[in-house]
Amino acid sequence: MPGNAVYRTVVGVSNPATAQLIDLDLESSERFTRVGVASNAVLALELVQRLQPDVLILTDSGPGIRGRELVPEMLEAVPELVIILLVDGAHDLYAPVEGVNFLAPDGDLDEIDEALTHALHLLDSPRSRGSQASDRPNRRTGLERRLRQDWAKVFAERRTNERRKTSDRSPQTEPSEPSDAAGTIDEPTQRDLLAAMALAQSDATAGGR
Repeated sequence: MPGNAVYRTVVGVSNPATAQLIDLDLESSERFTRVGVASNAVLALELVQRLQPDVLILTDSGPGIRGRELVPEMLEAVPELVIILLVDGAHDLYAPVEGVNFLAPDGDLDEIDEALTHALHLLDSPRSRGSQASDRPNRRTGLERRLRQDWAKVFAERRTNERRKTSDRSPQTEPSEPSDAAGTIDEPTQRDLLAAMALAQSDATAGGR
């Protein structure tokens, strides 16, 4: 029954003091159990994909990528994941973040505890939880986005190099328009692109299980 369910929680918090306070709070609760700990957003994403938790408590700030930047990938892995994002400063606290259920000040245990209470109400209501997942728009994963951007840069550089080569060969004439070959993908590059896209698709599929 939802009222007796124990919800699996991943804690992705970079501040050790805050992480310890959250651990104590979860240990005192009969409704949440911590199944994984991560010190940054990237490691938290790996845990979400592997452990398929119900709740994620995630620090927004910290070294490297911000927590909010990886929310789309986390929701790809677990569409019904309830996310509590810990933020710094009042501006971030009142600025909605797409895909995040609750915001709380980083280091404020009372506010974090209140966010967990609200999360519990959401988790105990199957109808609300189901609509939460269905209302979230389909997103292209950040990995796939970055792959497409990287390959777009490669093709742009190839076109630029082709123009330079044409200009060097004909210094006294107008540079000719680059041929269609400048925008085509040679066979090795094509294999690399297919392998990269297959990896992105495999990661998204594995996370969705």
